[in-house]
Parts: sequence; C-alpha cells; structure tokens
Amino acid sequence: MHIAIWQILLLTLFAAFIAYDFTSQLIIINAGVVMTGFITGLIMGDVKTGLLIGGTMQLMTLGVGGYGGSSVPDYYIGTIIGTAFAIGSGSGLEAALAIGIPVATLAVQLDVLRKMGGSFFLHKAINAVDNYENKKAYRWIISGVLASIAAYGLPVFIALVFGQGVVNAFIHWMPVWLINGFKVAGGLLPVVGISILLRYMPFKSYWFYVLAGFFLAAYLKVPILGIAIVGVIIAAISFKQNPVNTKPIIEGADSDDEI
Repeated sequence: MHIAIWQILLLTLFAAFIAYDFTSQLIIINAGVVMTGFITGLIMGDVKTGLLIGGTMQLMTLGVGGYGGSSVPDYYIGTIIGTAFAIGSGSGLEAALAIGIPVATLAVQLDVLRKMGGSFFLHKAINAVDNYENKKAYRWIISGVLASIAAYGLPVFIALVFGQGVVNAFIHWMPVWLINGFKVAGGLLPVVGISILLRYMPFKSYWFYVLAGFFLAAYLKVPILGIAIVGVIIAAISFKQNPVNTKPIIEGADSDDEI
C-alpha cells in the first residue's frame, strides 16, 4: 500500500479541520460523512471510491446522534482512515468497512477524552472571566480548541504513518467469510438507510413517485443525475399547479384584508 507523505499531511490537516469545525461553522459536519469521503477520495486521487465509502458510512449515521453529551461512533475519523487505506491498498469498499467501522467505534473513547478535556478548559475559562482576566480566558479557550484538534489529527497521522503494514497484514489475514460478510453488509446498508428515510417521509401519500424512481433506475437504467432532474421537473410542475398564497399582510390588519 502506498500513501504519499503529502497525502498523509493533508489528511491529518483535514481531520484537524473537522475537529475545529465542530466548534465553529459546522461546514463539513453539516455536509455529512459523505463529504468527508469525497474530500478524502480527492486527496487520495479516487473520488469515486471516496464517495462510495463516504455514502456507505453516512448511512450508518442515520438515527445515531450524540444527544445530551453522549458519545457515538466517530464515522468521520473512520471514513478518513478507512478510505485512505482502501484506496492506498486498492482493496475497495470491503477493506474500508473492515477498517473504518472498528476505527469509528474505538474513536468513541477519543470523543469521551475530548469532551472531558473540553470541560476542563471551559471551567478554567469561566473562572478567568469571573476574575475579569479576559486574555487568560481566551488562552484557555484556544487551548481547548487545540486539544480537540490534536484528538482528531494525531490518531489519523499515527494510523497512516505507522499502521500501513499492520493494516496490510490484517487485510490479508481476514478470512473469506468475513470479507463476504462485509460485502453483504455493504449491499444491505443502502437499503436500510433508505428505509429509515422513508419512515420519516410522507411515503403513503406519494408512493407512486418512489415507484417511478425505481422504474427509471431498475428498468430504464437512468443515472441518478437523470432521476434527480426528473424529480426537479415533477416538483416544479406540482408547485405551479398548487401555488402557495404568499400575499403580504399588513401587521395589525385583518387576515381578509388584501394589500
């Protein structure tokens, strides 16, 4: 497996940016794990595989949330490491799942440490603010952000630098039944993810649109972009046929009064 040093550095910086993103604009976080796979694939020179792995890992995040401060598998780190090793070794989706899922699960402990460290730095900053030591409070806040960045960047760097031989040996050691199991899981996950999405959508009222999309994909072999374009056209026609009354109403006037 070959991963260039510049790729390792870029992936480490990308992981560090994701940690920073948690505390700032949520650019990558809001875009989802699939964006992480895309950018990792772009750095590794195989965007298609990156999107495939990122999309598969994205489906695993459905219905999983760190509510109330709870820690969940970190599929961002799992996607970065899994995608990098899969592309670097040419092993594909099965290897990415075999590596990425355990890494994401182990990263739960890193999340716990990150939150414990964040609580420590936050209390230090609050005490500094209470004592009107604003510069000291700012330093404590920056220290907390840097600690969070290190909790993301260092594991990725160490895994990519020192874990290549170990991962190669692990891939060759994996029994055939395990690889086949990951292949089955990779095939089932999109179905499970779509089923979860349909559960929260008005499927009973618009099932015929789902059937139309299935017909286009399964029988006419229309690419996903073509299906999306057809969906936009249908949505535009439906909107035009059922216009929403958007007339402005003067504040304080009766609802029946028109401008």
